[in-house]
Amino acid sequence: MTDISISSLLTVIDLARKWFSRIRAANREDVEKYQRALEPFYTALNETKIFIGSVKELGRDRQREEKLSRLWNEASLHLLPYNTDLAARCHFKAEYWANPSAWSDEKLKKARIEIDRVAKEAQKLLAKKGR
Repeated sequence: MTDISISSLLTVIDLARKWFSRIRAANREDVEKYQRALEPFYTALNETKIFIGSVKELGRDRQREEKLSRLWNEASLHLLPYNTDLAARCHFKAEYWANPSAWSDEKLKKARIEIDRVAKEAQKLLAKKGR
């Protein structure tokens, strides 16, 4: 049996403590990066909801649709390293807003990009990642 000095044991304990601290810090940093990656998503989501609300009163606005396409594309790029499914759906939303008349209700459902559905699922992901 080997003799382990108290000094050696304390060194191992200290190294383990530091290692666990680094893991906790890395996890915290990952959550913060994911939350920052969601910022463009929530910008696109909010702008889309505002636009949808105004369409009923003002009608279509091609410039705003183009802006929404760019916002959803940006959201897709930010989310890609963290969640490929949500990133792909943001990409589909960008495609939708680039040419909304090319998308049927059925195609929207199949792509899973209805605005309320995407919003609810993103909230679930954020809550899950924040734990």
